[in-house]
Amino acid sequence: MKVRAISDSTEHISEAAVQNSATKLLSPGSVLVVVRGMILVHAVPAAVLRAPAAINQDIKALLPNGRILPEYLCNVPRALNRELLGFVEKSTHDTRRLETDKLLSRNFSALAISATIAELGAELRAQYRLRTPDALQIAPALEAGCEAFLSNDAGLRRVTELRVLILDDLEL
Repeated sequence: MKVRAISDSTEHISEAAVQNSATKLLSPGSVLVVVRGMILVHAVPAAVLRAPAAINQDIKALLPNGRILPEYLCNVPRALNRELLGFVEKSTHDTRRLETDKLLSRNFSALAISATIAELGAELRAQYRLRTPDALQIAPALEAGCEAFLSNDAGLRRVTELRVLILDDLEL
């Protein structure tokens, strides 16, 4: 899996095959994570599914619960890549596998935006000249006592109340 979003594949499954088998189609917005294969020697890839699809045993699907965007959920395996690689084991024929319980062993949550968080977001927006979406992401992290905030925006480092980690700076 070399892309962050999957909208098509070289192989397709027919409607008849889905109807006459135990195969289930995943909905767009599912997050696919590779759990078996040699790529697990150096990375735990993840991508957002953009079209209905079926998967095999080499991939697991994470289903966002509506409180979290699939694109955000897709970044979790990337952010935890080093830790997840520590759980990867050798399987038959010297391939690699990541057991589901290990993949799901980390707890993370999405927080609702309360009036308190909205007010803190407004203060952060004014103090650091942040865009509203950035302020409304950093505010719940501060309110929850998070140790760090993961982003692609290096400009967020100007927020001094929270350690900001930039994805491009992380070793994967």
